[in-house]
Amino acid sequence: MCHSHLGPFTFGSNVNFVVGNNGSGKSAVLTALIVTLGGNAHATNRGLSLKGFVKEGESSADVSITLRNKGRDAFKSEVYGPAITVDLRITREGLRTYKLRSKSGQKEELLSILDNFNIQVNNPVSVLTQEMSKYFLQPKGERDKYKFFMKSTQLDQMREDFVHIKTTRRITVEKVEQHGQSKNIRILRLKDPDRGINEQSSQDGDDE
Repeated sequence: MCHSHLGPFTFGSNVNFVVGNNGSGKSAVLTALIVTLGGNAHATNRGLSLKGFVKEGESSADVSITLRNKGRDAFKSEVYGPAITVDLRITREGLRTYKLRSKSGQKEELLSILDNFNIQVNNPVSVLTQEMSKYFLQPKGERDKYKFFMKSTQLDQMREDFVHIKTTRRITVEKVEQHGQSKNIRILRLKDPDRGINEQSSQDGDDE
């Protein structure tokens, strides 16, 4: 990114429009929202790696987003209060670290917050970037329409999660079975600890 300082912006609770000349930072605002709320660089259509969002000559990039946390859908209001602030730092190496209430390393907590508010930054129906909108408006074949449908309805993500669950279950079952077999072998050895000695003595007697 080419912006040394962008913002702060105060968005309203309804529809918001971000306007400006080319290069003024409109897409940078959307990119910051996507990346800070867990999206990958590919989802922004503006880079292949997070390190590409760090300005040349700088060691890191920082973004801070405050989410409204009120009403029936509030997330752990007794912990976060009426607002949740997400601080993101991206290093020159492309490493991403989060802070929630001044506590580091809480990516899992951020995912829970996004799930609670139903924020889907990787869903093209929820977040339609400039490049994705151009792609969407072009004539498409049936295959491309189907891919877009699967992604926008999150059926594609559900399929990936299902495959991951099946793979994890298979690996877990194999480990349990292996553990059970090794445990049975140990139990057999404990029940007959002198078996090897008896067999050796019997062989010695036959030789005589």
